[in-house]
Amino acid sequence: MAKEKKNKLQLFIQKHNPWSKSNKNIRGKEQTIKSKDSTTKEKSVAKVQKAALKRKRDGVKIADLQAKRKQEMRDRAKARHKAFKEKRKNKNK
Repeated sequence: MAKEKKNKLQLFIQKHNPWSKSNKNIRGKEQTIKSKDSTTKEKSVAKVQKAALKRKRDGVKIADLQAKRKQEMRDRAKARHKAFKEKRKNKNK
Protein backbone atom coordinates (compact mmCIF):
# COMPACT_ATOMS: atom_id res chain seq x y z
CA MET A 1 0.00 0.00 0.00
CA ALA A 2 2.77 2.43 0.91
CA LYS A 3 4.63 1.57 -2.29
CA GLU A 4 1.51 2.27 -4.34
CA LYS A 5 1.10 5.71 -2.71
CA LYS A 6 4.76 6.46 -3.36
CA ASN A 7 4.37 5.52 -7.04
CA LYS A 8 1.26 7.70 -7.37
CA LEU A 9 3.11 10.59 -5.74
CA GLN A 10 6.08 10.11 -8.07
CA LEU A 11 3.77 10.02 -11.10
CA PHE A 12 2.02 13.19 -9.93
CA ILE A 13 5.31 15.01 -9.40
CA GLN A 14 6.71 13.77 -12.70
CA LYS A 15 3.56 14.78 -14.57
CA HIS A 16 3.26 18.28 -13.10
CA ASN A 17 6.94 19.19 -12.73
CA PRO A 18 7.76 21.35 -15.76
CA TRP A 19 11.48 20.59 -15.46
CA SER A 20 11.22 16.81 -15.36
CA LYS A 21 13.04 14.98 -18.14
CA SER A 22 9.84 13.65 -19.69
CA ASN A 23 8.17 17.06 -19.76
CA LYS A 24 11.26 18.60 -21.36
CA ASN A 25 11.12 15.94 -24.08
CA ILE A 26 7.40 16.58 -24.60
CA ARG A 27 8.02 20.32 -24.95
CA GLY A 28 10.74 19.57 -27.51
CA LYS A 29 8.25 17.55 -29.55
CA GLU A 30 5.70 20.37 -29.28
CA GLN A 31 8.26 22.82 -30.66
CA THR A 32 8.87 20.49 -33.60
CA ILE A 33 5.13 20.25 -34.25
CA LYS A 34 4.67 24.05 -34.14
CA SER A 35 7.84 24.84 -36.09
CA LYS A 36 7.43 26.26 -39.58
CA ASP A 37 10.80 24.77 -40.59
CA SER A 38 9.74 21.17 -39.91
CA THR A 39 8.45 19.01 -42.72
CA THR A 40 5.06 17.34 -42.57
CA LYS A 41 6.69 13.98 -41.91
CA GLU A 42 8.78 15.37 -39.04
CA LYS A 43 5.65 16.91 -37.54
CA SER A 44 3.64 13.70 -37.77
CA VAL A 45 6.47 11.65 -36.26
CA ALA A 46 6.86 14.18 -33.44
CA LYS A 47 3.13 14.03 -32.73
CA VAL A 48 3.21 10.24 -32.35
CA GLN A 49 6.38 10.40 -30.26
CA LYS A 50 4.79 13.03 -28.01
CA ALA A 51 1.82 10.74 -27.38
CA ALA A 52 4.21 7.86 -26.61
CA LEU A 53 6.19 10.01 -24.18
CA LYS A 54 2.99 11.01 -22.38
CA ARG A 55 1.88 7.38 -22.16
CA LYS A 56 5.26 6.35 -20.80
CA ARG A 57 5.29 9.22 -18.30
CA ASP A 58 1.82 8.34 -17.03
CA GLY A 59 2.54 4.62 -16.88
CA VAL A 60 -0.23 3.69 -19.31
CA LYS A 61 0.21 0.71 -21.60
CA ILE A 62 -1.08 0.53 -25.17
CA ALA A 63 -3.19 -2.48 -24.19
CA ASP A 64 -4.87 -0.34 -21.53
CA LEU A 65 -5.76 2.29 -24.13
CA GLN A 66 -7.06 -0.34 -26.52
CA ALA A 67 -9.22 -1.90 -23.81
CA LYS A 68 -10.57 1.50 -22.80
CA ARG A 69 -11.45 2.44 -26.39
CA LYS A 70 -13.04 -0.94 -27.04
CA GLN A 71 -15.21 -0.59 -23.93
CA GLU A 72 -16.24 2.94 -24.95
CA MET A 73 -17.12 1.63 -28.42
CA ARG A 74 -19.24 -1.13 -26.92
CA ASP A 75 -21.01 1.33 -24.62
CA ARG A 76 -21.87 3.62 -27.53
CA ALA A 77 -23.11 0.64 -29.55
CA LYS A 78 -25.35 -0.46 -26.66
CA ALA A 79 -26.78 3.04 -26.42
CA ARG A 80 -27.48 3.13 -30.18
CA HIS A 81 -29.08 -0.31 -30.05
CA LYS A 82 -31.27 0.71 -27.11
CA ALA A 83 -32.39 3.84 -28.98
CA PHE A 84 -33.11 1.73 -32.06
CA LYS A 85 -35.20 -0.72 -30.03
CA GLU A 86 -37.17 2.14 -28.46
CA LYS A 87 -37.75 3.77 -31.83
CA ARG A 88 -38.91 0.48 -33.33
CA LYS A 89 -41.15 -0.20 -30.34
CA ASN A 90 -42.81 3.22 -30.63
CA LYS A 91 -43.15 2.85 -34.39
CA ASN A 92 -45.19 -0.36 -34.07
CA LYS A 93 -47.77 1.24 -31.77
